Amino acid sequence: MAEEEEEEAAQELTEELISDSLSGIESTIDGKSVAFTTLNLEGKKIGDVSSIALLEHVRYAHLSRNLIKDLSPLSNLRYLLSLKLDNNRLETVDLGLMSFLQFADFSNNIIGSWHGVEAPLLRYLDLSFNRIHTVTGLEKNSQLQNLFLHGNELESCQGVAYPNIKEITLHKNKITSLQGLSALLNVKKLDLSENNLVELQGLPDGELVSLHLRQNQISDLSAVTAIQATGLRELNLEENPVADNLDRISVLRALSSLTSLNGVPITSEEQNLASQPPPEE
Repeated sequence: MAEEEEEEAAQELTEELISDSLSGIESTIDGKSVAFTTLNLEGKKIGDVSSIALLEHVRYAHLSRNLIKDLSPLSNLRYLLSLKLDNNRLETVDLGLMSFLQFADFSNNIIGSWHGVEAPLLRYLDLSFNRIHTVTGLEKNSQLQNLFLHGNELESCQGVAYPNIKEITLHKNKITSLQGLSALLNVKKLDLSENNLVELQGLPDGELVSLHLRQNQISDLSAVTAIQATGLRELNLEENPVADNLDRISVLRALSSLTSLNGVPITSEEQNLASQPPPEE
C-alpha cells in the first residue's frame, strides 16, 4: 500500500454508520425471526470492527477499501456466505470456523503466509496482490474451485494444488518449479505468466484447457511439445525465448487439440499440415 494510505487515520465505526450500511431483511436460519443479511461498509476507512461481532445474522459482508487489521470480531458471523476484504491492512487472516462461507476476497493486503481458513464450503478464494511466499491449509477448503494467487512472492508451487480446483492464477510471482502442480487433477484454466520458468515438468494434464506461460524463460521447444494435456485448446508462450520463430506446426503436432497459440487462432491450413507426417531430416 502507498505510504500515505498507511499513515491514514481510521474512522470510528459508529452505530449510525452500521445502521446505514445494513440491508436485505430475510428470515433467520432458524426461521424464528428476521434480520438484516447484508452489510456494506466499503470505502468507509474504518479500522476497528469489534462492533460487527453483534451482527451474527449477516450473510454478505462488504468491507473492501478500509483500514482493517484484525478480523477476530468476524468470527461471530457464523452464517457468512460472502466476505469481501480486499484493499485493507491485513497481515494474517484468523476467522475460526466459517461453516457456510463460499466466497472470500482478501486481495490487495499485506499477507505474508497463507495458513488457510476453516471453510469447508469455500469455492472462490482471491489472495492476489499480497506478499504471500508460502501456502498451506487448502485441505480445509474441500470445495475450492477458483483460486487467485497472482501478484505474490511465491517461488514454488508447493501447497497451492488441491484436486477440486478448476481455475488457478499464479502469474506475477517468482516461480521456478512446477513441482506439486500435478495434483491439480481437475484444473481447466492455469495462468503461470510472468514467472521464472525454464522447464515445464510437473504440469497437470487431465482436464487442462487453457494454459498461459507468457513472459517466462522457456527456450526449448521440446519442453512445449512434451506437454501431456491432450484437451488443451489455448496456449500462450509469448515473450519467451522459444516464441522467437516458433514452429507452430511442431507444437500443433504435439498438441492437436489447440485452437489458439500465442493469441492467434489455429488455421485450417495449419491443422492440415500438422496432420501430415513431419518431413524426414
